[in-house]
Amino acid sequence: MNVSQDQVARYLQDHPEFFAQRGDLLTQLTVPNPHGDQAISLGERQLQVLREKSRALEERMREMIRYAEDNDAISEKVYSLAAKLNAARNLEAVLQTVYHDLRERFAVPHVALRIWGTVLSPDQPECVPVSPDLEQKVATLSGPRCGAEIPAEVREWFAGVGAQLGSFALLPLGSTESPGGVRGLLVLGSEDVHRFYPEMGSFYLGWIARQLSAAIARHF
Repeated sequence: MNVSQDQVARYLQDHPEFFAQRGDLLTQLTVPNPHGDQAISLGERQLQVLREKSRALEERMREMIRYAEDNDAISEKVYSLAAKLNAARNLEAVLQTVYHDLRERFAVPHVALRIWGTVLSPDQPECVPVSPDLEQKVATLSGPRCGAEIPAEVREWFAGVGAQLGSFALLPLGSTESPGGVRGLLVLGSEDVHRFYPEMGSFYLGWIARQLSAAIARHF
């Protein structure tokens, strides 16, 4: 009578006491060694499997720790930025703060910002009027958007380096409830095409956008 592999596996699963009663087989039976040419006993193979599982669990634990540490570091930077924005005495201080922290603390190489929707000084670069088409596009954004594609008008904000940038994060600012109707767009740019990608989490980007929106609105 031929016995299939499934039948053998089922028998061993249904009779866990088998190897307890026939412990000698653990050393007599051999299986291929995935890490070498020589066959090894079932007991040795079981130890290998346990070690591999242990290594995999350790790696997952290290990844979780790294992720938690990264989140803690980002949280600290975001909260620090929020405190500085809250303490800023005027719009110029708000702008200097956000530029400095994003470049120096968040290591964002290129930052551009435009605001509109209220009485602004055209002498301030951030207050140079944008096209109605861009205003409409920003109004449709429900939150930060990341990726390689941005409107040509926005790319021009980065002057000579705009053509070399490979990824962007667009952070819409303000809301219809903002005092004075202040709206705007904060744009983060990088030469690294993988720095800002469509699937990345946007929780902290949204938090920065809300804090900056509130800071700008306080000075109008």
